[in-house]
Formats: sequence, C-alpha cells, structure tokens
Amino acid sequence: LTQIVALQDLHAHMEAAILHTDEMIDYLVGYDRKNRTRNGVVRDSQAWSIAFTEEAMAYARKNGAPADTIGEYVEWLIQHYPWPVRTDPIKSWKRRLGSLRNEKDQHKALRKYQEFMTQTQPFREAIDKATAAMDQEVEMQMERMRGG
Repeated sequence: LTQIVALQDLHAHMEAAILHTDEMIDYLVGYDRKNRTRNGVVRDSQAWSIAFTEEAMAYARKNGAPADTIGEYVEWLIQHYPWPVRTDPIKSWKRRLGSLRNEKDQHKALRKYQEFMTQTQPFREAIDKATAAMDQEVEMQMERMRGG
C-alpha cells in the first residue's frame, strides 16, 4: 500500500509541474504583444533566461550574432541557438506522465520521475522567470492606466 501511495505522490507532483508550466505558457501567450504562438513563447523564454550568460554570448560571438541592439541579439538567439526545448513540450511531457503512471516498479518509477524533474528544470525555471517578468510588465501597465 505504501508503494502505491508513493507512486501516486510522484505522479501527482509531476502532473502538477506539467500543469503549472502549461498554464504559464498559456499566460505568456495571452499577454504577448507580438502575438507569438506557444512555440514562440517557448523559445523566447529560454532566450531571455540565458541571453547574458557567458555560454550564450560566446555562442553568439562565434556564430556572428548582430550586436547592434539587445532586441536584435535576443531575436538572433531565438532563431539560431540550439535550444534544448524547441517546441511546446507539454504533449510529450504528458506522455512521460502516462509512462510514470503505468510503471509498477517503484525504482523505475522513481528514476522516471527524477529524470523528468532534472531534465525539465532549466526550462521550467525559464518559463517561471518569463512569467514573473510578464507579471511585472502587466502591473506597470495597470499602474500607468491608474495615473501612477
């Protein structure tokens, strides 16, 4: 019985992480001024999260990214950087969730859960950062509308 409960807990936590990320992508699409798709938001969020790291800047220098403006640089990253997550991952993540749900061996289930959480953490963090930035932008717009 405790094994079943533990597997259900892993499943529930993984499902919550997937649903949270899915909702945040929807939120970002809903408030995006450029009318990007979910795939566009996926790449944009990753680009802004790494744009000013040494790795991204070295890649950009090596591959001839324009350095005229920050916007051009980030847009170049969006188009050219070898993103770990290129398109909306939610559908494939739900398949992985189904695989976890069907796993009967608790050791294999724990490995599937841990691999998922570790592999997706950087992307989930990028989405969360983009969401926080969007929240801040929405708050600033609301404050301006109030005359503040």
